[in-house]
Amino acid sequence: MQELMPGGPDIDPVAILVMINLNGREVELNRTEKMITAAFILAAGGLQADVVTRLRISKAEASRMHARIREATGLDRIPA
Repeated sequence: MQELMPGGPDIDPVAILVMINLNGREVELNRTEKMITAAFILAAGGLQADVVTRLRISKAEASRMHARIREATGLDRIPA
């Protein structure tokens, strides 16, 4: 387990990689790990549907995660 920031939640990078690769194994992820996994999937060109499938979450939750990632990275402010 690693800590991204002092006092922040612990993350397990191996668990995140397992879920990104979707190699048939599933592991439990905490909220932060799910967000990081979703960000990697989307950054690699994956769709929200891929996030739903890999993280076993609802479409609404995947949509909220996508919006939070776009806001946090400033992608929602890039002109068309």
